[in-house]
Amino acid sequence: MRVRGCGEPADDVARRLDAEYRNLDRAVAWVANADNKALIALSFQGVVVVGLATVAEFVRAEINVQPAASRSWLTVLLIAFIVFLVLSIFSAFRALFPIVSLGRPTGGGGSLFFFETVAAMPHDEFAARMRQLDIAGIESELIAQTHANAQVASRKFKRVKAVVIYLTIEVVCLVAATLIVLVTRLLLQRYLSPEAVLTTWKQAYNRSVYRGDGPFV
Repeated sequence: MRVRGCGEPADDVARRLDAEYRNLDRAVAWVANADNKALIALSFQGVVVVGLATVAEFVRAEINVQPAASRSWLTVLLIAFIVFLVLSIFSAFRALFPIVSLGRPTGGGGSLFFFETVAAMPHDEFAARMRQLDIAGIESELIAQTHANAQVASRKFKRVKAVVIYLTIEVVCLVAATLIVLVTRLLLQRYLSPEAVLTTWKQAYNRSVYRGDGPFV
């Protein structure tokens, strides 16, 4: 049995249309996958921001406790951490931002498989145009929408990749700062008496948080 209008066997046409529909579904799934990854990264960054807001005073006091050399490095790492945190959040929002311009064909009438075209048309006009589609027209629409969604997925994954890179640098800065604090504390405990270490910490904490009127005396 052959399909009217194209002269091809019906089984061949059905298999080809099924493959094209599946290809379009995969492209749409990759767009959703990129959005999910961006949402996970954005949620993680939200936790980081809340955590920083909670321990901000302690971090400031801890930096002031450090000797001048390590304090300078901690300040640089903290600034770098904040910069890459902002870049990561911005890139995550860019990845989540809808990209619909690629799915809008420039040809006359627009694509019947593109939601904005469908929404802009009266119901009767849309129904009439859909009934007029032949096999070649359906295939053309499927191919065009698959290509457009693949481009959208590609752009989104590039932005998700940027999120991961910024997030990695951000974590490296945090780990480096933590190591500096731990190493400095170990050195202070090794070369200073416990009383001297405690006095130094109290004085720096009071200067940073309470401006000399803190609870430590």
